[in-house]
Amino acid sequence: MIKRNDIRLIPAVLVAGLTLVFFAVVLHAVLIARVHHQARVDVQSTARDFVQFSGSREADSAHSLLVEFIEQHPVSTDEALVGITPEQLIQSDWAEQPLDSGDALVVAATNNPEATGVVEKTEGPVYWASVEIETTDSSLLIARFTGMDIHHTQRLIRMVVSLAVAGVTVVGMLWWFFPKARRTPRLVEGNLSTVGKSIGELSGLELALPSDPRVTVRVDVSALGTALRAAADFCRGTAAGVSIRHHTVTLWVHSPDTQLTSHHLNTTFNAPEMRPVLDASQRHGGVAWVESAPRSGCTIGIDLPIHQDRRNHAHHH
Repeated sequence: MIKRNDIRLIPAVLVAGLTLVFFAVVLHAVLIARVHHQARVDVQSTARDFVQFSGSREADSAHSLLVEFIEQHPVSTDEALVGITPEQLIQSDWAEQPLDSGDALVVAATNNPEATGVVEKTEGPVYWASVEIETTDSSLLIARFTGMDIHHTQRLIRMVVSLAVAGVTVVGMLWWFFPKARRTPRLVEGNLSTVGKSIGELSGLELALPSDPRVTVRVDVSALGTALRAAADFCRGTAAGVSIRHHTVTLWVHSPDTQLTSHHLNTTFNAPEMRPVLDASQRHGGVAWVESAPRSGCTIGIDLPIHQDRRNHAHHH
């Protein structure tokens, strides 16, 4: 049977799920945008370096200028520097990603010696720029591959989302298996009629209350409301109320149609769904009980002691 608290948990799970989806989408968009931005920045930075380098050197030829810059300028595994001359392509012997003359990047740079752009490849977009050497037909192609960065970013996003899902799952399990951890105590002190109404509202039950209660109580209405709801669900109770007798306040739930055998009477409070009833009675120093008789139905109750000072306080009013 699905309990009321479990039903309340469903919207929380849905909200958490939608929040995770939104978080993953936003995180993916932000990090991927950062990869593309950094690729453009890297290409522009290397292009400026080459312009400054070529302006400060008096090389014998464009070929020697390109060779010197390519050999002196360190590149990472996701970058490529290619000197383009009418005779050949110039690349470092240690280039991680060498290009040939038919590569789309080389073709684009050859046709546009002073341009920038993006070439879409299977592994991801490649940002490039071409810097022409003045008074020559030669240029430098600068390429920045994003495939590896995108792969690492997506793996990071999967890891973060997995950790978030694991965290939400752990919290949900704690919520499910440890009811006391998810309930905030609500201590209320006042006239029994007023307090009883609060307990009834929290339990979802309409309680029969004493017409002229003379006792002031201080109880955890959240715990007692949860306990009455659990008792009503267990015995399919159709009536509930509060009564006063001597030094005891009794909260009870009654079902005229439920009959419990002697075995069930002895094991009622062993049932997990009755744990809130035991917790509430123990929290208030009271006693939980159940009784059932043929043709009388079943009654589950909690006896709460009334301290003497509270009775005197009530009589003074």
